[in-house]
Amino acid sequence: MLIYFVISFQILGHIYIEIAPVLSVAEYYLRQFELDDLISLYHPNEIKNISTDVDLFWNAISFQEMTPDIIVGYLKQIKR
Repeated sequence: MLIYFVISFQILGHIYIEIAPVLSVAEYYLRQFELDDLISLYHPNEIKNISTDVDLFWNAISFQEMTPDIIVGYLKQIKR
């Protein structure tokens, strides 16, 4: 889905947060489309290091797998 938005809407700049095993696969996949310069990849532990403004936050499905405390932590980071 991310690739679709980047290509179709020519959106410049994405932040992709994912756990370690999936992050490695995502990095490889993005290189195949030569989009690795447009998308910044972060591990969830690095979310506090993101200092850029974000226009849209989208969580497709992973909140259902998280505890309420972790979800609240994400929401606090999004709000800042």
